[in-house]
Amino acid sequence: MLSVEMDTPAAGVETIRDAVEAAAASLGCELWDITLAGPAGNRMLRVYIDAPGGVDLDRCARLSRSLRPLLDDPQVGLEDVDLEVSSPGAERGLRGMADYLRFIGQRVNVRFRHGDAETVVEGMLLRVTDDAMTIAGREQSTEVPISDLISARLAVQFGGDDRLHRQRRVR
Repeated sequence: MLSVEMDTPAAGVETIRDAVEAAAASLGCELWDITLAGPAGNRMLRVYIDAPGGVDLDRCARLSRSLRPLLDDPQVGLEDVDLEVSSPGAERGLRGMADYLRFIGQRVNVRFRHGDAETVVEGMLLRVTDDAMTIAGREQSTEVPISDLISARLAVQFGGDDRLHRQRRVR
């Protein structure tokens, strides 16, 4: 996803995206999101990356160093941007079907329309189909129609074991 909150030609923004995506891939990362915001002279380019096993400070710093020469190129027109590279975070938003499928078995927080109201359910993402996702809560499972989904994100639970079933060895 690319978010732009300023006056920048779309072709230039896509060029940035392609270059950032290539640089991230060269470090074994995937580009999660990129945003460019602010008025000329006070702009921020935020790059969010993910990698198997997570993203550490060293990987963010390496990507930042590799992107700086590109951003300083006068033909790109981004010499004035501040660059921030980070992970999308432990409670990252889920962006669509590919993410829903990727995170089956993980704890999620889902906001959806229920009649005239909104409902939030948090629990283990059990199943995803083209039409619905099933979340196992503390008391019961909830089926959320994809068409009613407002937002979904990963959720972290501190201080407890939120696995659905524990396997204990009996000797």
